[in-house]
Amino acid sequence: MIKHLIKLVVLCSVLLTSIASAQNLNDAYVGMKKKEFKKQFTHLAVAPLVAAPALGLPDEMRKMITDEVLKKLGKAKKKLILPDEVWKFRTQLVSLYPDGVTDENRSAIDDHAYRELLFRHPIDGLVTIQVLAVAAPFNKDKAEWGGTSQNIKHSGDGFIGALTGKGYAGHIAATSIRVLVSDRQGAIVYRWEGGIEVMMQRKGKKLEALPKEQLWQNERRVSKAIRYALKPI
Repeated sequence: MIKHLIKLVVLCSVLLTSIASAQNLNDAYVGMKKKEFKKQFTHLAVAPLVAAPALGLPDEMRKMITDEVLKKLGKAKKKLILPDEVWKFRTQLVSLYPDGVTDENRSAIDDHAYRELLFRHPIDGLVTIQVLAVAAPFNKDKAEWGGTSQNIKHSGDGFIGALTGKGYAGHIAATSIRVLVSDRQGAIVYRWEGGIEVMMQRKGKKLEALPKEQLWQNERRVSKAIRYALKPI
């Protein structure tokens, strides 16, 4: 629901979150099987993409992700209410507060906006698209998460280390696309994510952030993440 969506903006500002370890596509469905989902959820509203500002997601990449999700849901024979239409209800309510929305009235606005969406459109559920930071497990300079893998850039091992390699393992900051579908009561019925790219490199025994200009340059990895996030559907 929209209330849940707005709260995710705050939650995504925390850089690292845990990621699901399960890779069985059937696990994407919560409390139901794929056959039940396909039968019950044919009309979906798609909320605007949510991404933490700290991730630096470019506007053109934001649009690409949204467009590809809509395209793939359409191919899955889902009837869709587009993000602009979904967000319109909240925008109209926010305009009634010329002095700005406070924490006190934000919850009421979100609840009312979602009820208005349900009243105006006979939808079965709401699709939420998140771009978020996750803690991706890695071993021997290779990270694997969300249906993808990526070699980690590294330096500072010294001459012997360069020859013998380093067996470092742990978790590294990375990005993922997560797609959620919630029912009319706000309960999540679908949750799956596709890994995009690592956000860090290794220098000796330490991990450091990659320069921002090196991120969001690989559209192929983004497209692969979208496909995986929607693969169960």
